[in-house]
Amino acid sequence: MKPVLASLAFLLVLSSTTQALPLLNTHENDFLAEDLEELYDLLVMLKTERLLENLEKEAEMHSLLSAIGMNDEITEQEREEEEEREIKQLNALGRMVREENDEENLARKRRVAALKRLMEGNITFPNIDEEALQEFIEQFHKTPPSKPKEHARDRRTNRIEKFPQNAEEGSYVLGEFNLA
Repeated sequence: MKPVLASLAFLLVLSSTTQALPLLNTHENDFLAEDLEELYDLLVMLKTERLLENLEKEAEMHSLLSAIGMNDEITEQEREEEEEREIKQLNALGRMVREENDEENLARKRRVAALKRLMEGNITFPNIDEEALQEFIEQFHKTPPSKPKEHARDRRTNRIEKFPQNAEEGSYVLGEFNLA
């Protein structure tokens, strides 16, 4: 392209100098005028092609930049959506942790309240008939182990299976609890 432009420029300079001089041969002048017109048309065509190429490149660059901009907007939107999802997941996880802590705190508060009531004396224990308890202990120790009707021990657990009956009421005497 550059050699063509250089030759066109040379021809333009040559034509401008030839027009300044008086020409003797008109046939040669007509031939040169036609050549100059062709060169001018060629020059205009080359300039328009170059202009169109530049416009196409600019349009392509503009479309790429807009695509990149749209891509940035899309990735930013996706990033925001991902952040929103993560925030929702973290909030749900936080709620679960708070619920677990609340359950633990409630159990702890119940234990503390029960201990407080115990310490303040608000909790009452069943009244124990000390005489009946003493009689139960004495009767338990006096009862020989050979009587299977009154009590028997389980060999595996060494636990007492039957308790002596209270002869007066016909119930089992268990110390502080009197089961009728």
